[in-house]
Amino acid sequence: MKIAFVIEHFKPQYGGQQVYMRDFARFLIERGHEVTFFTQDSNVQDEGMKIKLITISSLAKLMRWTQWNSFLKQVKNLVKEGDFDIVMGTGVSAGINVYQPHGGVTKASHQQNRLLTHPVHCFLKGLSNAISPKHIMASLIEREIFTNNRVKYIAISEMVKKHMKKFYNLEDDQIELVYNGVDVDRFQPCAAQEREKAKKELGLDSQKIIFSLVAHNFKLKGLREIIAVVDRLKEKQEDFIVLVAGKGKKKVYETMIKSRGLGAYFSFLGAVENPELVYRASDAYLQPTWYDPCSLVVLEAMAAGVPVISTEFNGASEMIRNGENGYVIPRPDSLGQFEEAMLQLFDSKNRKQLGEQARLSVESLTHEKNFLHMERVFKEFV
Repeated sequence: MKIAFVIEHFKPQYGGQQVYMRDFARFLIERGHEVTFFTQDSNVQDEGMKIKLITISSLAKLMRWTQWNSFLKQVKNLVKEGDFDIVMGTGVSAGINVYQPHGGVTKASHQQNRLLTHPVHCFLKGLSNAISPKHIMASLIEREIFTNNRVKYIAISEMVKKHMKKFYNLEDDQIELVYNGVDVDRFQPCAAQEREKAKKELGLDSQKIIFSLVAHNFKLKGLREIIAVVDRLKEKQEDFIVLVAGKGKKKVYETMIKSRGLGAYFSFLGAVENPELVYRASDAYLQPTWYDPCSLVVLEAMAAGVPVISTEFNGASEMIRNGENGYVIPRPDSLGQFEEAMLQLFDSKNRKQLGEQARLSVESLTHEKNFLHMERVFKEFV
């Protein structure tokens, strides 16, 4: 097949979506398919992978919506010239016939973001968005994609599938459910001695229980709620630390932690290139997110044999059976249930059992299985 991918930025260091697209493209090329990327910038130099850079003028770059407009117009023309069997988009896209939104449905994301905002600010923000060219453009782009009956839609979780049906009235036969794949060879359970060594390597007290969070958007991923639950938990437990990894804006949270006298319970690691070290050092993983289509870090932690606490707002929570291989709470601010779940994880026997079951739950979600499923969807669609 002749396959094209439309992705604004194609630099794997940007995050999981770009890494996934690179690895999927490598798989397709090995299977004999021709792969082309249409993108604004890329540092990928794989042999056999065609990269078509879209040049955006300095004037168009002045505003986000004009940048999108320029990018999409050029992509449409290039796609027409290319005579591709499959043109897949994962975000801002045009000229596509397969759509796999890694960021989920924009309308659902906006709905969840409103839960994070004071009602007055939410109202004012809504008025601002109603006249914002950027938000108008984003809505138009998504609406055009989801109202095109020639497009095949791929949801990365049941939650995203439900959002597609809810906000755009799609039918079941228009949507294929393909869960994220995880590198089960890279992320593996470790022995107690390895965990102790990893804690020391990160400058942590090896005798303390380590709860971790890996994120860039601390607000969306529930760091504020983690701080609130730690403030409650410290009255019942003392020997624990929350390790926060990622390049998120931490100043406001450090101030919050200091004002509550919780400095001894938190450690900020900053950006990490090897998250497997964080998982090895972790006794449990926290992802009380307000919105996550299907969190890859949750699947990675589970593959590493680390029990997870997440929320019903995370598509990856569909892999978690409450009390059997982790814990799912309704919302990040369900502090009573959040605290109770964390308390359960101070029991080493319980952690071990949950971690073993977590690993078993995701062992079948391999990259190869995901790629083969995607290839099958492409072939059937063609």
